[in-house]
Amino acid sequence: MRERQNSKIHWGTMAAALGCAVMVAGCATVPPPAVVRIAPSSDRQAVLDQIAEKERQDEFDHMIIHTDVDGDELVAFMRAVDQRAANMAAHQADPAQGTAARQALAQAIAAAEEAGDEGRAAALKEQHDALNAAHWEFRTQQRAEVMGVLSPANQTLWVGHHLTGRVNRALRRARPDEEQREQIRAISHAVAADLVADGIVARDPYLRTLSGEPRQTAVARARRILTREQAAALDGN
Repeated sequence: MRERQNSKIHWGTMAAALGCAVMVAGCATVPPPAVVRIAPSSDRQAVLDQIAEKERQDEFDHMIIHTDVDGDELVAFMRAVDQRAANMAAHQADPAQGTAARQALAQAIAAAEEAGDEGRAAALKEQHDALNAAHWEFRTQQRAEVMGVLSPANQTLWVGHHLTGRVNRALRRARPDEEQREQIRAISHAVAADLVADGIVARDPYLRTLSGEPRQTAVARARRILTREQAAALDGN
């Protein structure tokens, strides 16, 4: 009984959260400020200035900040971001697979569990999982299309930026100095270049796999630049 109650609370909470996405006015939680889209421009500095003034910067703003995208490539990238936003809005509004559909399933699962109908709850969960999987696949494909507009050099800068952060966190106990941090950045970007050449942007545009073998490879290379004392501190000796 306790397990069913906990599960009911989980699905009821999920349904409520999805309901907030559909009708913000009905939620007690104050929503985050809306993302303000900037008109496509070839002037990188002007775009960066507008990004700096935004109350809320999104992930695509950060792609501009942490790469060298400029000129016609910047215009194409910003247009791709706008197209993705339109595509995502249409996808979320789709009554067959969007937010309302996932909310309805979550509510039905909660009701089935409340009634103790485990068979119906299990069947509905399969449908919900399938919708979530399709939603994630669509998001991934849309993000890959946006990032695919970037040149390999700019893709490498973005992947390298994220990998550098992971390596720095792994080595924080060693307290690398500024010169070593620059070396870590160079090492991470070298690994990133190989990942980009191997198609990571199309395969994993959210870069979830960076925390696996790529991080291990970059950390192993970065350990070579540490002093004996730093290596001992990193290993807890």
